[in-house]
Amino acid sequence: MSLESEVYAALNGDASFKAAVGTIYRIKAIDNASAPVAVFQTISEIPELTLTGVTSTERSVIQLDLYDAKASLAKSLCRDGVAALIASSLVIDEVTYRSLGKEVETDLFRYMADISIFYN
Repeated sequence: MSLESEVYAALNGDASFKAAVGTIYRIKAIDNASAPVAVFQTISEIPELTLTGVTSTERSVIQLDLYDAKASLAKSLCRDGVAALIASSLVIDEVTYRSLGKEVETDLFRYMADISIFYN
């Protein structure tokens, strides 16, 4: 199974997160998706190197974006999504959160998490 498939399964498998956001989108939400909106994508994949060379492990960064009319809900749901990933079998190395304010195109608040994951 690919990393994106495992991320999707972890997010979709968390009943409370799934109930709150409805559809979980990869890369881009459909036009006029109703808020809250959850979108994720892989933004980097770096092979893990050791003294003996490249291993089968990669350090990937998944970006999880949550959009909502309320900034506090976007933030809360983003953190809930990260909690679902942490509770899964994925090996989470680091999480960085950012609030990106209200987007002009969507008129929704955007809260983002970059999640560093070690993956075979």
